[in-house]
Amino acid sequence: MFENIVGNDTVKEELIDTLESNKIANSYMFIGEEGIGKLSFAKEFAKAIMCLSGNLKESCKCDSCIKFDASSNPDYMEIHEEKNLIKIDQIRALEDDIARKPIVSNKKVYVISDAKYMTEEAQNCLLKTLEEPPKYANIILVTSNENSLLPTVQSRCIKIKFSKLSNEDLRKIRPELTDAELEILDGSLKGIEDISNKIDEYQKIDNIVSNLQNDNLINVLNNADILYNGKDNINDLLDYLNIILFKKQVYEPITIVEETKKKIQNYNNYEMCIDYLLMNSYKVIHKNR
Repeated sequence: MFENIVGNDTVKEELIDTLESNKIANSYMFIGEEGIGKLSFAKEFAKAIMCLSGNLKESCKCDSCIKFDASSNPDYMEIHEEKNLIKIDQIRALEDDIARKPIVSNKKVYVISDAKYMTEEAQNCLLKTLEEPPKYANIILVTSNENSLLPTVQSRCIKIKFSKLSNEDLRKIRPELTDAELEILDGSLKGIEDISNKIDEYQKIDNIVSNLQNDNLINVLNNADILYNGKDNINDLLDYLNIILFKKQVYEPITIVEETKKKIQNYNNYEMCIDYLLMNSYKVIHKNR
């Protein structure tokens, strides 16, 4: 079990112990960064919960597992976001289905992927089911941001925390990755398909850090187009900036980068936020020179 999933070996052991001891909770929350395999874990865990043989070590040929592998098990449901929303109608469909007993398995499992996108209405609707789920049903919420979920929803779920993937793990999945690409990915496969563009962005951010250290402020401001024109993916760019600052042991501006993120999130003037970032970073780097 989980042999085809790379990384998070501690979580694997925890889930296998849960299955072997038959102490399966009704509701779980799988929490961790995007792109580290949480949904794959949820699906494998769901399959094992519904397995009729209880055999965790060998490929099972029971009716439930065969249908699961063929994506035709009627006792399994996945819910995904649609246009960055999971609406109340989707949760109502889950509630309608959960009221009916399993057909080919002993259990029914519902996986809500990208659970952070549930509207407050949808979460309150789900809360009723989380409070009194049928004994034959299990619900798994998969999210990269637990704080987007209501405290009442969180409190009714067993939380399973996932870690980032190591570089060794990433290379098992994608052996062709270079050291620079691994640094950009930072323990996650999120954005892997756009890695060539990210390499270019990463180099430009690296140049900005070099300019902050070695050039005058006017040139720093004049050669930071990647930030001034990068409003649509500024969080990623600022994350790259922090990675490079940390790598080069230039720690003082990291706090300024985080302050800049907050300013942008609070809808301050975007260009002024980048000015603030660059000017104050330059100041703290050169204050003791």
